[in-house]
Amino acid sequence: MNIPFLRLGSLLLLSLLLPAQLLASATCRRFDFGNGPVAEGFIQVRPDTAYDAARGYGLEPGPAPVPWAQDGSNALTSDFLCSENSPFLFSVALPEGNYLVKVTLGDPKGTSDTTIKAESRRLMVEHARTDLGVQRSEVFTVNIRRS
Repeated sequence: MNIPFLRLGSLLLLSLLLPAQLLASATCRRFDFGNGPVAEGFIQVRPDTAYDAARGYGLEPGPAPVPWAQDGSNALTSDFLCSENSPFLFSVALPEGNYLVKVTLGDPKGTSDTTIKAESRRLMVEHARTDLGVQRSEVFTVNIRRS
C-alpha cells in the first residue's frame, strides 16, 4: 500500500492527531526529539532514527540533525534536534486524511528559527523565531491525499 508521507524538520516535539476514521485504533502519535529521557506517552526520535517503512516514521537520508540537551529537568523540553545550516526531514507514513499537527518550538536556553514544510513542499511554518529561553507551539492542518 502506498501511503503518503508527512515530512517535517527542525522541531522539538510533534503530535499528530489522526482523522476520525482512525480514532478507534489511536488518537494521536507523539514524538519526542532528542537523546535525553523520553516523555511518557511519546516516541523518541534520535539523530540515528532512520525512516523505516515497517515502523512508519523516521528521519530521511540527508543531513543529520544534531542532538542538543539542556539540564534535563523536563523530559519533553530539555532536549531536541536541531540544524544550523541544512534542513533535515522527518517522515510519518499516514493514510489519506486531514491531520492536526502541533509542534513545540524553541530552546529553553537559546534562540531558534524554524521553518516547517509538509510533504517537502507545502509551507506550514516560516521562520518561526523564538527569543532566548522562549518556547511556543504552532498548530496547523495537513491534508494528505494521493494524486
